[in-house]
Amino acid sequence: MQFIKKNYLVIFLTIISFIFYTINLKGSLGFFDDTARDTIKALEIIQQKKITLIGPPLSFGLFTIREVYFGSLSLYIAIIGLLIGNLNVEGAIYPTIFFFTISIYFFYRLVKYLSTSKKTQIISTVIYALSPATITFARFFWNPNLIIPFSVFFWLLILQNYASNKKKLLGYLIAGIIGGLMVNFHYVSLAIIFFCLFYLVFKRKILLSLVLFLGFLIGSLPLIIFELKHQFYLSQALIYNFNHRGVAGEIGNKLTHFFSGILVILGLKPSEISHPTVSLSQFLIYLVIIVIFYLMIKSFLSLKKDKKVFLVPLLLMNLVAVFMSKQIYNIHYLFPVYPLLDTN
Repeated sequence: MQFIKKNYLVIFLTIISFIFYTINLKGSLGFFDDTARDTIKALEIIQQKKITLIGPPLSFGLFTIREVYFGSLSLYIAIIGLLIGNLNVEGAIYPTIFFFTISIYFFYRLVKYLSTSKKTQIISTVIYALSPATITFARFFWNPNLIIPFSVFFWLLILQNYASNKKKLLGYLIAGIIGGLMVNFHYVSLAIIFFCLFYLVFKRKILLSLVLFLGFLIGSLPLIIFELKHQFYLSQALIYNFNHRGVAGEIGNKLTHFFSGILVILGLKPSEISHPTVSLSQFLIYLVIIVIFYLMIKSFLSLKKDKKVFLVPLLLMNLVAVFMSKQIYNIHYLFPVYPLLDTN
């Protein structure tokens, strides 16, 4: 009862968000491209009762002579939903909705560790839970989508205060495992693992870095086993495709792309997946960017002093997203730092 009294706003927000995540789910089901391909793959695994260590292919290297693949974890998570849903295709989305819904409370806890401002804590949680982008990515099955709620759990374990060193070691071990699972969903998650390891070594917290790395190895075990069994095929295929990549196309307006992550979350700009947006003129977009820049500075100043360094991975991942985007901004490259983006 005490828990409900202390968190009634977050509980109410969670209920409202769950309604948005699930309303007319079957009638608005987006069964296309990667979603259809991977759902069918999950159904085949059920029917054939087989185990696979690799899952969806990367768009990078797709249809080349050496395709690269993500881990199969997203397929097995989808299988849980398919079994619950009596093998109806919308069942593949159920676990995604579950993880998004429970992550709202943990996001609220995370932002309390990041910011001293109560207003920032509430507004950030509302934006995280009810952003058009969040609602859209919670409502369809796609392997990168699960990174969003998992990244909330990851950053909470990294940034929260611990009552003892023993609990901190356990927390970092679990964070490493979650980080390894996130890499199964998309290799872009490797960037935040490397950052955290580098930061811990730089701060001479060697034991924590070793525990985090151990957890990462445990979470990445399916991919490691596949690599060992197949003479490091995935690594070699990545190197091959990097060496034989085509000429890069236009990346669109670099200035607006730099702020596109925030604009997408606020529903002012589309991303790689269609979702509701408010159409603004170019002048108003630049005006909004100026306002956002001002608010970002205020938000940065409200962050706790020892947490400000964790904006570095957000900036780095944003540069990756800008580089990898063309006319449409690919926000899924920001999923590993999505909760950090929502707090700024």
